[in-house]
Amino acid sequence: MLSLLGVGLALAPAAAVDSVPVTGGLFALAGLFLGPLTGALFTVRQRRAAPTLQAQVSTIDAGVKTSCAAGGPRSAG
Repeated sequence: MLSLLGVGLALAPAAAVDSVPVTGGLFALAGLFLGPLTGALFTVRQRRAAPTLQAQVSTIDAGVKTSCAAGGPRSAG
């Protein structure tokens, strides 16, 4: 939960910043928080999904992430 909050707090001001180096620094900071979050996601996915369904769970997760990533900018504009 703390990692997710860190990613959000690091990326929130990135939209309003006009400086490329500052924006890059904010994305790097978000990446530091994203590492543990991604590790926890993969661990939970491996422990909770049945071994025969792990590939399907990962594929569905990737599809949902891609759809959300495409829909996010569309809804903001």
